[in-house]
Amino acid sequence: MLSERFYTINYVTSVIVSIIGLTFSLLINFIIITNRKCYTIKNILIFDLCISSLIYFILHLIGCYYGTRNDWLYSQPLCILRAYFIMVSISGITYSLLIQAISRLFFSIFYSHKFLLKKRIHWILIFFKWLICFIIGIQPLSIEHGFERIREHRMCRIKTNKLSIAPYSICIVYVFPRRIVIIVYARIFYQVHQSTHRARSNLIKIYTSACICLTFICKNLIVMKNILTILNILMCGETPYLILMIWDLIDSGSAPRQLYFLSVNSLVSATTLLAI
Repeated sequence: MLSERFYTINYVTSVIVSIIGLTFSLLINFIIITNRKCYTIKNILIFDLCISSLIYFILHLIGCYYGTRNDWLYSQPLCILRAYFIMVSISGITYSLLIQAISRLFFSIFYSHKFLLKKRIHWILIFFKWLICFIIGIQPLSIEHGFERIREHRMCRIKTNKLSIAPYSICIVYVFPRRIVIIVYARIFYQVHQSTHRARSNLIKIYTSACICLTFICKNLIVMKNILTILNILMCGETPYLILMIWDLIDSGSAPRQLYFLSVNSLVSATTLLAI
């Protein structure tokens, strides 16, 4: 049985990290909203990512508040609904990165289709992203005890030892968007590689084409580096949670309680690093 001091230390740490992430997310969105020069497609996608992070931080702080109460076992208002929106917000973060990769695909390969480069198309992508995120959370919501209060960390989350839910959430929320992002960037750099070879075969325009291709490659390398860095941060934050899910599926209830808090705090820390 863990002491109350252990819970207090973990909650205080989690609250501090969440407030830092919340502050940075609010600051970024405030700058984008108040500065007309920031109304670019890139910043619109960043704004969307920060919205997902804000929802997650707010819900997590609410969970921390109820977890520190003496009556946490009996007083958890809207527990299932909060757990549902936490899953929606986490999905929103991972799928925001997918949208950013798709946007880069439009500008890198399908740039001849001018309508794909407009803000309206990206707002449509954001709309469908949120629609997908809300749909993703319906499956655990429709299963009995899919979302519930977890005694180990006193918060409302998805039930990790449910065979019908855990693999679903791992694949749909974490694995699928990351794989698609990698595939998209592989497609971009394959196309760049092919274009470079074609440019070299044209002796008349070789110098100009080479300069354009080099600039194009460098720009995409920087973007890909940033996206992959974000994905690696998320992967580090998600790893304890994935270990916990696998552990609970193999031997339900045997995972150490410290791992439950580690899985929550690591994800909060990763989301905060994204905002910073």
